[in-house]
Amino acid sequence: HFVRSRAGENGHGGVAFYVRNDCEVSEINDPVLIGNVSEQIWCTAPIRKVKLLIGCIYRPPTTSKYYSESINDEINRSIMRADQLVNEGKYDNLLP
Repeated sequence: HFVRSRAGENGHGGVAFYVRNDCEVSEINDPVLIGNVSEQIWCTAPIRKVKLLIGCIYRPPTTSKYYSESINDEINRSIMRADQLVNEGKYDNLLP
């Protein structure tokens, strides 16, 4: 399994990506896909000769308009970067 904890939250929150033991899955550590204000995990999994890029994204709730926009911007940048990696041929398809 892969876990990304929420920064500054004393171990509360975060996202997890659980995988069966017989599956070959690797975490992607591209700097754009890691996220600073949202919680994200990106992994790649070969499924029937297709190299799939899979993203698990959590958008935390907020009351601040500025903070809300920065979270949305970060998530949009991550999805655009993932799409770019697929277009460059590093992965066959994308599942955000």
